[in-house]
Amino acid sequence: MHTKTHKFFNSPTRQAMFEKVKGYVDKSVDMEAEIERVRALYDLDRIYRFDLGENSEGYSPRIREYLDELRLDDQRVARFNEYPDSNHAVLKQRLAEKYAIPPEWFIIAAGLDSILDLITRVFLDHRDVYLMPTPSFFLFEALSERMGAVPYFLELREEDQFRWTNQTTHRFKELVDKFRPKLIWIANPNNPTGHLIHDMVIEELLDYASSYNAFVVVDEAFGEYTDPPGEVLSAARFLPKYQNLMVLRTFSKKYGLASLRIGYLMCSSPDILEGIQIHRHPFPVTQLSADLALIALEDEAFLTQSRTENISKRKEVFAHLTSLSNFSAIPSSTNIFMVRHHHLGGEELKRAFEQRGIIASHIDISGIKGRGYLRFSLRNREDNQYLCDVFKDIDRGWRAPIYNLGTTGT
Repeated sequence: MHTKTHKFFNSPTRQAMFEKVKGYVDKSVDMEAEIERVRALYDLDRIYRFDLGENSEGYSPRIREYLDELRLDDQRVARFNEYPDSNHAVLKQRLAEKYAIPPEWFIIAAGLDSILDLITRVFLDHRDVYLMPTPSFFLFEALSERMGAVPYFLELREEDQFRWTNQTTHRFKELVDKFRPKLIWIANPNNPTGHLIHDMVIEELLDYASSYNAFVVVDEAFGEYTDPPGEVLSAARFLPKYQNLMVLRTFSKKYGLASLRIGYLMCSSPDILEGIQIHRHPFPVTQLSADLALIALEDEAFLTQSRTENISKRKEVFAHLTSLSNFSAIPSSTNIFMVRHHHLGGEELKRAFEQRGIIASHIDISGIKGRGYLRFSLRNREDNQYLCDVFKDIDRGWRAPIYNLGTTGT
């Protein structure tokens, strides 16, 4: 007899099994197997991954130097059997200097996805209300609904190229006033659009939310892409004034350390920090990851150079995209951008790119469902040129059947 084990699961797990939010990262997909499937199906020599949002400039060369030295340092290698510092005090102190806030206001964890999960576990009960713009990071919705929370969506309009406008702020206030959300999610710069909300607007939103005792999460995963050289443009500067604010950043994007899984939360509320620490694992981050993050943090020259390169490559790609007849591209301030075809649906367009060896993200998420958008990430110039060539090829041949649309990758 088969026992229905799921009946014994707790309510958040059952809720997550019932309410599945579609995103552009699917844990059930073996991506290596998917790549081999595409390669074999279209007889491709090479696969180009434009779906990940990674920094194509890599990471600080100082990290490579550290790792080379580590191989020769028996004393440090011998410490691999020791547990890491669970507090990561040195990293917190350096981050505190960067943001000019106390080190006690930081929590270090295994990537921002784990921090988002911790926040929902601390704040959300069944039928609690949360508010988020759409389109935005799908995990806001997925993790909130796992807890049984109820969403209200603030639409970013396509006619505004999904930018935050004065009308958006007005609508934000209407929704907060009417539905009294417990939690408000904001990605800045936004993902997947790459748009930046001005810090004066963020402050206005925080001020309004605080009057309704609503808690605001500002996810700045792509923040280093829009920081001025040598400076930080972050909502963290509002933390001394607003205890309802949580600001998140990561080493996965601009620092190029995605595989190390290290992110951090900043908050001035002792209660929120205590609540999150209760759910946080005792040793969420390896000592090596924390050490490498500290080295990356010190190399401001790499960030500046990488940012300059990203801006240059983005201009080159968008100059090409704007010359096409059948595509619309959404301007971005980061290394990710959204594109749709005027005649092909999202799945058709995704297959057309796969035929040429390009993997992109079909972002059929709340706010843009059924609109056919794909999300791409910038890569090195050679790969970007190949992407532009494929865009041009699809642009010229969209009326042909999909199986006749292209050539293999090289």
